Amino acid sequence: MTPVRVVVIEAHPEVRQALASRLASAGDVDVVAAASGLSEGLEAVRRLAPDVVLLGMGVAQGGMDPHPVASLRGALGAQAPPILVLTTFADEEARQAALGAGASGYLLKTVQSDRLIEEILSAAGRATSRATE
Repeated sequence: MTPVRVVVIEAHPEVRQALASRLASAGDVDVVAAASGLSEGLEAVRRLAPDVVLLGMGVAQGGMDPHPVASLRGALGAQAPPILVLTTFADEEARQAALGAGASGYLLKTVQSDRLIEEILSAAGRATSRATE
């Protein structure tokens, strides 16, 4: 089976590198681009047509700002791949806002690599034999 193609969009270089490294160790996931911002990420998604986007989100004025999810989905229209939000903000209201804006999933950046890969495969509609936590 061909690997799930992923674009990572994350502002923090260290986090972006760590995510790419974590995912590179999985034979069933291929990070095709790692972008530092929304416009660079949007260009990569349009150019590379990934199966999944991992979108790093931050805290904005007391809560997570769902705008980047809505912006990506709006700019890409029907061609928008599933978007998995990665954040440090563990809050049910923020999770609901991201999902309401069109995210396919909401995960903390501290998620275990196996679980992250499982979520990526699931978002891409791929069955897997990996164990879930």
